[in-house]
Amino acid sequence: MIDWFPEQPGENLGVFFYDQLKFRAVERTFPSIAMMLPDPLLYPLGDNLIVTPNANYSAHDYKTLFHDLNYDFGYEMWQNATRDNNYLNGPTGVDNVLCIHSSHVSTMRRMTFDQSGKGDKGFPDAVPNITFDDGDGTVPAHSLENCRIWKNTKHVVILGVTHRNILNDKRFLSSVWQVLGK
Repeated sequence: MIDWFPEQPGENLGVFFYDQLKFRAVERTFPSIAMMLPDPLLYPLGDNLIVTPNANYSAHDYKTLFHDLNYDFGYEMWQNATRDNNYLNGPTGVDNVLCIHSSHVSTMRRMTFDQSGKGDKGFPDAVPNITFDDGDGTVPAHSLENCRIWKNTKHVVILGVTHRNILNDKRFLSSVWQVLGK
C-alpha cells in the first residue's frame, strides 16, 4: 500500500521529510503511485485496508475513499493508471515468466485512524496506527504471490530482502543468471 497519508516523520520514496503532509500534495500527482494501490481483483470485499471512526475502506472503495479525502482527481488518476492491467492473467505474448520477489519483510497491511488521531488531527491528517504483515517492505505478500497462478511461470521467493534492494541481492542475480543459462 502506498503512503497517501502521513505515516511518521522519515523516509518517503527515498526522500527524507520531517512533515510528510507537505510532501503529500506532490506525491499525489505521481500516476505511478496510483498503480501501487492494492488491486481490487486481488483483495476481497470487506478486507479493510483503511479503518477510520466514520468509515472503512477496502480496495473496492477507492471512489469513496478519494471523495472522502477531498481528492476526486485521485480516483480518476487511479482509473487511468490501472485500466489496462489485469494482474490475474499475467503477462501476455511471453512464453515463460520468471517471477522473483521477496518475503519475510515487515510490510504495511492496514492503517487505522483512531477517534482523535495522534497530534489531535483526524482522518486523513492524523498519523495512523499501522498493522504490518508479510511482504517485501513495500508490497504485501498477498499481492506478490499472485504470480503463482500465472501459466508458464517460475516462481522464486528471496527471503528477507526489501523491495528497494532486491535487484542488488546476490540471490536475485543468481536466479536471473540461472534462467539465462550463465
